[in-house]
Amino acid sequence: LGVTAAVDRRLGSVRHTLTHMRLQVEVVAVSAVGEPDTRHYTALAWVSLGDDEALSGMGLSTLARKVLKVARKRQGQLF
Repeated sequence: LGVTAAVDRRLGSVRHTLTHMRLQVEVVAVSAVGEPDTRHYTALAWVSLGDDEALSGMGLSTLARKVLKVARKRQGQLF
């Protein structure tokens, strides 16, 4: 994306099964600096965890929704 990111802390993990593999995804909070490089994207947006309206309009996978659930659960501990 063209930004510099640093992991701040671990928030939790998510398990997800696809037809051909099992995944365990570590969910982390990061700090990002810089402007994203949008040349290779038709649309790109930073969205707040609490922006239900914006999130509901995005086509998110089940895995992405699981990750957001973990992040939201720990949201009070992010700042």
